[in-house]
Amino acid sequence: MSNRTIDFFSSFGMMLVGVGLVFWGTVRAAGIPERPPGAAAAAPRLALASPLVAEDKIIALPVSRPRPPQPAAAPEAAPLFTAAAAVVVDDATEAVLYQQDSGVVRPLASLTKLMAALVLDELPWSDSSTTVVMADDLDPNSHHLQRGERLTVKELWQVALAGSSNSAINALVRVSGLPEEQLVARMNEQARARGLLSLQFVEPTGLESGNIGSAQEAAQLLKLALSRPRIKQALAKPQVALSPVGGAPREAWNTNWLLTGWVPHHFGAGAVIGKTGYITDSGYNFAARIAPPGEHAVRVVVLGAPTNEERFTAARDLAAWALENFVWPDAPARPAMKP
Repeated sequence: MSNRTIDFFSSFGMMLVGVGLVFWGTVRAAGIPERPPGAAAAAPRLALASPLVAEDKIIALPVSRPRPPQPAAAPEAAPLFTAAAAVVVDDATEAVLYQQDSGVVRPLASLTKLMAALVLDELPWSDSSTTVVMADDLDPNSHHLQRGERLTVKELWQVALAGSSNSAINALVRVSGLPEEQLVARMNEQARARGLLSLQFVEPTGLESGNIGSAQEAAQLLKLALSRPRIKQALAKPQVALSPVGGAPREAWNTNWLLTGWVPHHFGAGAVIGKTGYITDSGYNFAARIAPPGEHAVRVVVLGAPTNEERFTAARDLAAWALENFVWPDAPARPAMKP
């Protein structure tokens, strides 16, 4: 065999080896595992992480969300009232079931205490620690506390929220060690961080008309506040027992007349939890979560009612109307609810 023939077959053989190497590399790059001759095929591997991956595409898993309530087939007209603004919101889906001027900014009065409590709740506290009520703590229009008496932080917290005591809020701010200016700055930061842009605060009690917000965002503020156990527990107390050291014990009643039963309703015991507010510039305000046993929960905010009682009757009637005139997709048929 000539040298030219040998060179030809040598070159051809090297070409075949090169093609084989290219093929093997392609198979490896495609992610096909090697399997020795005679070995059984490996079982397909299952992806253990979510989201699912298929053909290099991410498939997002569906997110389950509650469906909002829908108006009944023949809804009744909403009840009449004379408050300046109101809103009813489904507690689970945030669907607005009723609104009247709910985006108008108005003085919040003691609804301000909900944001003050949110900030104070983030600070380290000992409920059993005590403090002496100082003269600078006292609001002359608030008669829950007396100068010189010693109370626990827990008692101050409960009477500040359930009894809406301005003096108690002042005492808590003092005990916290946080200057009032810094507390108010944090209140406004909390509002901005949550997108509640109508809410603005100038002091923690609600006495100043510069504490403002809309009914719609006051309803969101209430939900945030009720997500904190210490705030919710205080607002749920019909009355607060005060036992000053060395003094006579006494009780302070919750300002929420639907909770105490002083304004009648058919929602059931403990179904209404909320916060009141009043100054001359605001009129009578009320924000409440109403959750009758076995029913869906709604949040109602009434701002600028002309009388103390009307803020409660308006909230009661609007909640009853919403529960009767909307249908929740997951709810069975329900009997009519009387106001």
